[in-house]
Amino acid sequence: MITTDPEKPVVYEDSATTMKLHVRLPNADKASQGKRSELGGVTFDNFDDSTSTVLPKTDGSLQIATVIESSEAPNEYEYTVTSKSGGEMVLERDGSVSILDENGEWEAGVARPWAKDANGNEIPTEYRIDGDKLIQHVAFDNDTDFPVVADPWLGYNLISKTSWAMDLWQYSPTLKVYPTSFGRYHAGLAARWAAWSETLSKTTRKGWPNPDTTSMKNQFLCHFDVVRLRAPNKEYWGLDSRLPNRGYWGHVKKNCN
Repeated sequence: MITTDPEKPVVYEDSATTMKLHVRLPNADKASQGKRSELGGVTFDNFDDSTSTVLPKTDGSLQIATVIESSEAPNEYEYTVTSKSGGEMVLERDGSVSILDENGEWEAGVARPWAKDANGNEIPTEYRIDGDKLIQHVAFDNDTDFPVVADPWLGYNLISKTSWAMDLWQYSPTLKVYPTSFGRYHAGLAARWAAWSETLSKTTRKGWPNPDTTSMKNQFLCHFDVVRLRAPNKEYWGLDSRLPNRGYWGHVKKNCN
């Protein structure tokens, strides 16, 4: 839920689960009332040469785009993120952030940070965590070509759908796994087990093989870890139910199948 009141946090939740986050935007106590954006979100003027635009995406993810207009703007942007489950944020090695529930399970994530100048060149940026504060540092200077765009991108829904195919090849039936845009391009590696669990929960078993096998799990993890990087636009990830288990690294060497 996105309101135009900057002092009210953005409520980001999954109606199908208990996942619910409150996100307080940078400079919320001084920002203007929000205005509806042409892109479909809400834009807040922070009155410090920056604006924040909250943009919900069709796959359920949420982009918070900060537009930095000049070198006079702050180079750090603080988001207060609280979870209904009472969990915590963890900074991962790849720069992404995992939001864990009270049991330490992945419930949502923030994509690796990025920032680009007016010419599309990357600006160094990174996250740090201080309790319930997610802070993005953007390393622009007086020579930077403004405006600079930077954003946290939050998501929880990793898999859009799955479907079975009978006769693709000798190791079929094959489970076709279709990741969401967030799951395909933005989720950090720490989300791999949550993505596998979501795949199982969205797969029909009636009349089809049990997908919860070691071979199909290793094929999936290979696709999540490797194929997302090598072929991010691949339509679906194919998991073959009759393919013998090669072990994780064995599947990696065989391009995941």
